[in-house]
Amino acid sequence: MTTIKNIQDVEMESNLKELKEWKILKQQAEDRIKELETSVRDFMTKIDETNISVGPYTCKITEVKKSTFDKEIVMEKAPDVYADACGSITYKRLTIK
Repeated sequence: MTTIKNIQDVEMESNLKELKEWKILKQQAEDRIKELETSVRDFMTKIDETNISVGPYTCKITEVKKSTFDKEIVMEKAPDVYADACGSITYKRLTIK
């Protein structure tokens, strides 16, 4: 069982409060970026263009091919190779509630 030590530190409390606020702002900014990018993509698709210039801005849509790896296939067909290729890392994660 993990015990939580109660610390009374005004500066740390202020830092944690500000950190939570920045994380909320970051998420809101990321959500808005996705909305705007979708709007631009939809517009360009609607007018059937992959390159446009609007005022001082240029937009280009390019097709990207991304390789994927299906670990389930390797685990099924060559479990020993999969086990040899797998590793682990250790890191410390900060969680604020």
